[in-house]
Amino acid sequence: MSAPHSRTGSLIKDLLPTEIDGFDSLAELALDMRWSWNHAADEVWRKLDPVLWDLTHHPWDVLQTVSRDKVRDLLADPAFRRKIDTLARSRKQAEKASAWFQRNHPKAP
Repeated sequence: MSAPHSRTGSLIKDLLPTEIDGFDSLAELALDMRWSWNHAADEVWRKLDPVLWDLTHHPWDVLQTVSRDKVRDLLADPAFRRKIDTLARSRKQAEKASAWFQRNHPKAP
């Protein structure tokens, strides 16, 4: 599983400004396809760009087009930052957790 993370990290560093503290967590959430169906982060993307979010419901598009000043301002807001940190923790816990098949068929090859 480390390969996707390194590719994601490389993509983030190559394409987007990562000097904004917390931006990497936003980018990881936006790029994680398993989270594309998870509506827990909808509020985040809507705060970044409500018009584009309502048109596309595509986190990566929102993150690529929102102004860096807006990202910086929102990430400086303690409540917004807590939301991002909570979502990032939940995402990491979900990655570590056994999936349905592994729980129900622990001896399967």
